[in-house]
Amino acid sequence: MTIATYRYEGEGITSEGEQIKLRPRDILINTGPRIHIQIDYSDYMKKLFTERAIDIIESRKGMALIDTGATKSCIDLELAQDFSFPVIDEVKMSTPSHSNYTSPLYSGIMLDITAMAKKGYVELLGVEIANQGIDVIIGRDILAMGLLVYNGVDGTCAFAI
Repeated sequence: MTIATYRYEGEGITSEGEQIKLRPRDILINTGPRIHIQIDYSDYMKKLFTERAIDIIESRKGMALIDTGATKSCIDLELAQDFSFPVIDEVKMSTPSHSNYTSPLYSGIMLDITAMAKKGYVELLGVEIANQGIDVIIGRDILAMGLLVYNGVDGTCAFAI
């Protein structure tokens, strides 16, 4: 297993306008555990798109939120459409704010968890999440393949696959 540990750092502004360094645990509380990823086409999709003369865009680096409340992992809807990932199904899902929401299920996606140099071909539900500063939600379907340690006291998160 490869283990990646993330310690969150950043700055904030007080109500008086003073810039201060934030504690890692406060960042983890406010943003949740986030990890760097890279999104690309699966090898099969690259071959298929090339054979059919469909434009292939460059892989993109992005940010993923680890969400233990999500049964299935997700990709931002607009990002999936930019890549022209094929929709293989329509899935009913529920979120804390919506029930019986229909979401497209995309295939042909290669997800690279950057810090671990781990790549995997995944199917992801399309949802609108870019407004939260994330491209992918890593749900329990991917978490089931590894080990997650959330250390709120230290302000770190470790993920191993």
